[in-house]
Amino acid sequence: MAVESSRIELKLAPDPRLAAAGGGAVSHVGERLGLDPRAQSEFAEAAEQACREALSAISGEKTILDVIVADFPDRIEVTVSRPGAAPAARRNSAAAAGAKSLPAKKPRSAARRKGVDGIRYEDRSGASRLTLIKFLAKKPEEL
Repeated sequence: MAVESSRIELKLAPDPRLAAAGGGAVSHVGERLGLDPRAQSEFAEAAEQACREALSAISGEKTILDVIVADFPDRIEVTVSRPGAAPAARRNSAAAAGAKSLPAKKPRSAARRKGVDGIRYEDRSGASRLTLIKFLAKKPEEL
């Protein structure tokens, strides 16, 4: 039975306790798609950590963290978007890698996250965006 793609969008206030919502959404999608329980747990933990880090970097009552959990036939993507530019160290490590996309296999920065197959950073229009990727089957050669 084929499972239709889905998309969950969360808008989180700047409260680190809300980071668990990102992990919960990932767990739900992983379970729905039949992801191995260990892989599901690790990916949910990575998503929760990414949300926690982004929430700690934003301030102001009206500032919102956007979290999107989307699944595709071959992968799950979690995108965490917050106002402001990414820390310089992260931007420099991405530039040193020669691209905005860093494979989780041999990362060149502190971006290593257990259970994540790919990581993509993007700074655009005054916002910093981090996307975590988990492949459902064999990982393609390129992201």
